[in-house]
Amino acid sequence: MGWLSWLRGGTHRDHKHGTIGSFGVLPTVRFDPDLVSGDVERMVRDMIAGESDIPAAKRRGASRAALASIRRGRDAANLTGWLLNEIEGLPKASAQRIARTIHNRATVMMRLARELKQGLEVGIWMHSGAPCYPLAGGGTVAGKEASAAAHKQLSGKRFKLVEGALIDGEMCWPGWDEGCRCTWRAYIAGFE
Repeated sequence: MGWLSWLRGGTHRDHKHGTIGSFGVLPTVRFDPDLVSGDVERMVRDMIAGESDIPAAKRRGASRAALASIRRGRDAANLTGWLLNEIEGLPKASAQRIARTIHNRATVMMRLARELKQGLEVGIWMHSGAPCYPLAGGGTVAGKEASAAAHKQLSGKRFKLVEGALIDGEMCWPGWDEGCRCTWRAYIAGFE
């Protein structure tokens, strides 16, 4: 059975697991919770501490919930639910933004650590093709469009993994800024 038939809802026989229907078993990637380093934990605590939508009395719990959701392999829905249940009056969009930004930054940090440990030093910025609207630029439409244009201009450019790239006067990595949909690929000399 082809993959298109499977997506359309067909079934096939798997000798190990029996009959598998549409989306009954999806391929997954195992997440190693040991990747959540002290640096990631500090980033989460700092980000939660600087989040004005989270009351001071709830920040310790929010940090614990965020780290638990990261260790479960980027379980943003769980963190969003925790925020909505524990923080009275928090709009759903704010809870989703907080969870998404924390998970994106944790993912960037864990990927950087893994690639640096493997001896990689340079990345190539890849713009997703979708507009990036990070908070940089003063929050104005013109500022957001300028930031989005800066992200697009970096596409295909090399940057040092330990430093990031300069955008709006600050060093950052693809996927780090709120609203950024960029990523990177490793640069290995001779394999372009």
